[in-house]
Amino acid sequence: MAFLPDLSYSLFYLISLYFFLRYLTADKGGALAVALVAFVLSLFCKEAAATLPAVLLIITFLCALDEEHKPWRDILRAARFAIVKTFPFLFLEAVYLVFHWVVKAGQIYPASSNHPHYMEFSLSGLRLKYKYLKWAFNLPDGLIFEFQGWTNYLIAAGVLIFAVPFAFSLVRNLCQLQRLSWCGTLWFVATLAPVLFLPNLTMHHNLYIPLVGLGLLMGAWVDETRAYFELVKNVFYRFLIPAFVLSYGAAVYFHNQHAARDSWIAEASRIAERSLRDLKLIRPRLEEGTILYIVDRSLVRRGDPQWFYDYGSLFRLFYPVKSLEVRFIGRRDKLPDQRLLPDKALVLEFNGFGLWEVPREKNRTGDRSRKSKVR
Repeated sequence: MAFLPDLSYSLFYLISLYFFLRYLTADKGGALAVALVAFVLSLFCKEAAATLPAVLLIITFLCALDEEHKPWRDILRAARFAIVKTFPFLFLEAVYLVFHWVVKAGQIYPASSNHPHYMEFSLSGLRLKYKYLKWAFNLPDGLIFEFQGWTNYLIAAGVLIFAVPFAFSLVRNLCQLQRLSWCGTLWFVATLAPVLFLPNLTMHHNLYIPLVGLGLLMGAWVDETRAYFELVKNVFYRFLIPAFVLSYGAAVYFHNQHAARDSWIAEASRIAERSLRDLKLIRPRLEEGTILYIVDRSLVRRGDPQWFYDYGSLFRLFYPVKSLEVRFIGRRDKLPDQRLLPDKALVLEFNGFGLWEVPREKNRTGDRSRKSKVR
């Protein structure tokens, strides 16, 4: 259940959307009330829920437009209708953003450029987000810039058989101003927009809600293609949907197997488990008042030990010590003189895979040959 906030915000997000659509079609105040409550709960789970009013505004505006091309006044009428219907959500959104603005001293995003959620409007940062399109269509990693096995190319070929015609069909439908195509496209872009300008922070869970818009588009395309082959009495339509499901099902299974084995989450889990086992073997018990100094000495940068160990919560969870304190020393930071450390201080080094113990007593040359590595 990793990234539980993303799952919970997505749940309340879609519940709010569902009841808003009921309100939009039946004009029932009860449905609107439930939608607003679900929106607030979604905001409590994660900030990304702030994109919901934009999605509702898009849907309401497109629904209010006439199927036929109408003059400019029809667009203004649809815009006014959309604003009136979604006003309660827009108001809550404004209150939420003002609250963040005040609490964060005028910064919606973190001000420090060292923070992973720092926002920077740059083409170089946006360029790195091409991975979202690749992941959205279930294309494997390691296709162009590196080779990771022939299975990747087989999976990619199976996906592209459907993805390429879908892309051409989508472009055609957008040029023809089809409302459903514009709805799904704007949904995908609007819900992904908050993370597009975060430097070097591209993660799969940011696609939870955007994929709903893409799923809407792909479902409509499959149905449209099936109807076409059925109309021309081509038996190919009988195999279209099973082939589509099998192709993407195989891609999902392949990606999940790869993620469970090689993803950064899997690697972080292995490091945390190995480090906890190392510490348990080094010190089966810890006394009250123990201070763990964890020094980062990893040669290959695999991540931040603070993140691997959940800022020390990992050790507090598995050691029944109420006053356990964990401090982290970065690779560029200097460890305090061990002679000045408290008696209950334990110095450990992180080598990129697990933990080493650093003995408190050293010889005059500072030789660390007395380190003990527990595997």
